[in-house]
Amino acid sequence: MPLWLLEYLLVNRIPPIPTVKISFVLLPFPTRGPHEEQLPELLNTAQSKLTASRFLRVRKLTHHVQDKLEKIAAAGSRIHTAANTPRSSLDARSMSSVGKPREGDSRARPEEQFEILCHDTVLPLDMTLAAVRQFIWRQSSELIMFYRKKTPQATSPQSSQPPSHHGQDS
Repeated sequence: MPLWLLEYLLVNRIPPIPTVKISFVLLPFPTRGPHEEQLPELLNTAQSKLTASRFLRVRKLTHHVQDKLEKIAAAGSRIHTAANTPRSSLDARSMSSVGKPREGDSRARPEEQFEILCHDTVLPLDMTLAAVRQFIWRQSSELIMFYRKKTPQATSPQSSQPPSHHGQDS
């Protein structure tokens, strides 16, 4: 009999279920043209390896990307605003509100702004890390995924459809 079954039957103790974690690397997607914006790395290269539960969904990764990029942007704007000291209290108030969403403003949802890729395949938001590793990555080496901003044609499904000609024969 397995040890866990003996513990359950004799001591009435349920053994804890081990949490399986997957380590992976999340990098900015390399730009393919001069018109594309290169996103910064979320972590420095020495700390680029992340670990998470195998049940973590891709949607959560888009939230992580948005949070980290906002922190990087805020740190960059603090450096920029420190160099440009305001001349009056009015300038200080206007500079402190730049880049921060107001209470009435709604920031865009991360899944509408960013997408996660593996092997040049855009991953579905409800896919888990375990599924990505098994069905998309299919290697024993460390899982590598990329993030990028969604392209305008990817955000609107109607733009990929050919225009319809109602009642016109050509």
